[in-house]
Amino acid sequence: MKVQDLEFKKFITASAISEKVKALANQLNHDYKDKTPIFLPILNGSFIFAADLLKEVKFPCRVSFVKTSSYAGTTSTGQLKTLIGHDESLFNQHIIIVEDIVDTGLTLEKIIEELRSLGAKSVEAVTLLRKKPAREKKN
Repeated sequence: MKVQDLEFKKFITASAISEKVKALANQLNHDYKDKTPIFLPILNGSFIFAADLLKEVKFPCRVSFVKTSSYAGTTSTGQLKTLIGHDESLFNQHIIIVEDIVDTGLTLEKIIEELRSLGAKSVEAVTLLRKKPAREKKN
């Protein structure tokens, strides 16, 4: 597949993605069965993953979207910009960040830091794919 001047090859099947989404949802169903967290999908990339994941969630929850950017083209700038923020208090709330791909981990690290500073009770992230540079971070 070619998008603008970038070429992509399929390396994960739809069934493998579906299985992973269900496994992640099952873990969340176990971990949050007695809580009402706020899912915070990071737009634009995670919206399909978030929709598929939330179809499998069996506990009460809320959803609020956020749009961030730390990229110029295909390269991370190292600077996080919150473009569209959440519109409700996150104080004393359980937050689950939904990200499709964690590349460097910078965006996720900054978002977690920001949410903790707002007084969130807990902050966790669920991601479909995590690239090697992000795996080398603590998050």
